[in-house]
Amino acid sequence: MTVAAYLAELRLRGYAATHIVTARNALTRAERFIGRELHTATEAELLVYLQDLQGRRVLPISLRGYLVQLRGYFAWLVKRGHREDNPVLQFDLPKVDETLPVYLRHADVQAVLKALRVDSFGAARDNVMMHLLYYTGMRASEVLALTWEAIDLADMSIRVNGKGRRWRLAVITTPLAAALVAWAKFHPTGRGPLLVCGKGDATALGYQTFRYRVRSVVKRAGLNPDTYTPHKFRHTFATAVANSGLGIDVAKKLLGHRQLDTTMRYVHAELGDDVRAAINSL
Repeated sequence: MTVAAYLAELRLRGYAATHIVTARNALTRAERFIGRELHTATEAELLVYLQDLQGRRVLPISLRGYLVQLRGYFAWLVKRGHREDNPVLQFDLPKVDETLPVYLRHADVQAVLKALRVDSFGAARDNVMMHLLYYTGMRASEVLALTWEAIDLADMSIRVNGKGRRWRLAVITTPLAAALVAWAKFHPTGRGPLLVCGKGDATALGYQTFRYRVRSVVKRAGLNPDTYTPHKFRHTFATAVANSGLGIDVAKKLLGHRQLDTTMRYVHAELGDDVRAAINSL
C-alpha cells in the first residue's frame, strides 16, 4: 500500500492537517532515500536511513518524530495485512531532554491584545483569531475548522472538533464574544467557515495565511514570532487555567487531551508567593 493511501485514511479519520503534512514529509523523505515504494523497505534499509539522518546532525527531537511516523505507517500496513512485520518497531526512540514549556507571560499577552484592532476586514479577522487562540487554547487546525454554526453566543460556548473527531466545548469569554461580534460585521455570509479568505471570498482560510497573520500580530506586539507561534498560545492557555486554581484536570479537559501527561508538558507551574513561602519554611 502506498504512502498516499495511508495519508488518505488519516484524513478520513479526522487527523489535523498539520499532522498529515508532518507524516507526508517524514514518509516521502524515507521513500526517496530507499529509492522505491516505502512499504517494501527492509529493516536493514531503514536502519541505514536513520543512521544517515544522524550523520546529517538531525536534532534528536526531529529524529524521534521521523521514527514515530515510520512506526505508525508500518503498524498500519501490518493491521491491514500488507506486511507481516513492523521493521522499525525495535528501534529505540531517541531520548529528548525535557524543557520547560514556552508560554506568554501576562505582559506579553497584554502587548498582543493591545496590538489588535477591529476597524477593517483584515484587522477584525486578526482580532478574532488571536482571541480564539488565547482564550480557548484551541489548536490551529481546530480554529481553522470552526464554523459559525459551532458558535453559541447565547450559551457562551463553542463546539470544537478536536483530534480524532473528539468533540468538546470551549468557553466564550466576554472579550472573545466581543471579538466575534466585531468580526461578524465584516464576514461576507455570517455562516459556514468562521475564518475566510476575503470580503467577497467565503473560502476557509488556509494554515499558511493563518500562520503569517499570527506572526505579523506577534511581531507588531514587539515579540519574537519565531518563539511565540500559534501553538505557544495553547501552552499559555493551559498554564493560565492550571495556575488559576481550576487545576490540571480541568486544563486537560479544555485542551482535549486524552492523557494527563500530555497536559503536564504544556503547563508551566508559576512560583507564586504561597509556593515560595512554603519552600522557604522548610
